[in-house]
Amino acid sequence: MSPDEAGATRARTLALRDVTEVDRERWQNLSRRALEPNPFLDPRYLLTAHRMLDGLDDIRLVIVEDGDEWIAVTPLSALGRFAKTPLRYASTAGAYLGRRASLCVPLIDAASPQRAIAATLAHLSSRASRLPGLVELTLLPADGPVSATLRSECARVGVPVQERSRFARAFADATSPVHAPEHLSSARRKRLRRLRSGLEREVGPLEFTDHGSDMAALETLLDLEAAGWKGERRTAQRKKPAELAWFLDFIAQFGASGDFRVLTLRSAEYVIFTSLVLVIDGHAFGTMDAYDERFAAFSPGVLGRVLEQQRLMADATITTFDPCMHPRYVDATALYPDRREMVSVLLAAHGASRVLLRARPWAQRMRARFAGIRRGAR
Repeated sequence: MSPDEAGATRARTLALRDVTEVDRERWQNLSRRALEPNPFLDPRYLLTAHRMLDGLDDIRLVIVEDGDEWIAVTPLSALGRFAKTPLRYASTAGAYLGRRASLCVPLIDAASPQRAIAATLAHLSSRASRLPGLVELTLLPADGPVSATLRSECARVGVPVQERSRFARAFADATSPVHAPEHLSSARRKRLRRLRSGLEREVGPLEFTDHGSDMAALETLLDLEAAGWKGERRTAQRKKPAELAWFLDFIAQFGASGDFRVLTLRSAEYVIFTSLVLVIDGHAFGTMDAYDERFAAFSPGVLGRVLEQQRLMADATITTFDPCMHPRYVDATALYPDRREMVSVLLAAHGASRVLLRARPWAQRMRARFAGIRRGAR
């Protein structure tokens, strides 16, 4: 363990397999106090996956403790050589989280973010962390308080930090002046009304319902997913027994605290669209959705996602909704009124990684300059 400057906090590196019940409870308490909630780093999600699935043994938790409380958790996996360098690196985007987490912002205690991040950096900078000196933190909200505090603390203690990538994805913020579908063009809003009217002529009056943490409603969602193209390709949850067992287990744990919602668009006879949203401290995160493909001519996925937003943004307990949607889905992204910039950053915590990171911008400029010279010579 390594102490922070004041000696009031301690940091350590902990393998998932070594997490005790006391650790789990402290981790769960931190998840509820986090400066930026992240369901994909919640122990109900991550520890359950480790217990029931393969591919998580490489994850190490960098923990900061203050007495009997955890005040920071950062999951890292030691990977191979970074880019074309001889240096190994650690990343939040390891074998599992790199594929299965739509958000990787560390859990940081909202009451003491500077102290928590400073102690994390101090631990990563020491050999006691047993992690490579070059650290990649992926899928951080660029405008979030964790990113801001991380950058300020890195500057204060002299840890080089460099942005590696950035992109914008769909988002909905309750404080925004415009909500869906009002941000859409008048032509597109008219088309939505026409699609709903046509669908109602086909199946009867439609109703959109928030079922809360209802496991029976979740089963309906799983049935609908399995009945469509994902079922045919055997990628639906019901077609993967081990994944289904994990999924139902972790969702039931969220449900015990009322931390998931199933939302459904249906007629008297048909379930047209249904979605699953995880909710922590007023922040909602899209997890999965499905629609009845027999009614594809009426764009039920589009209708459902717009109604989902409307319902969530009308709820006074919800402050933001992140559908966790990749921006390559351009048409679906356009249904959301706001955007959130996501960044990945590199930290040079110790050793030769500091030389590499300081030299990297210069090397990139030189490569770009020489590439321009070669193009001009052709």
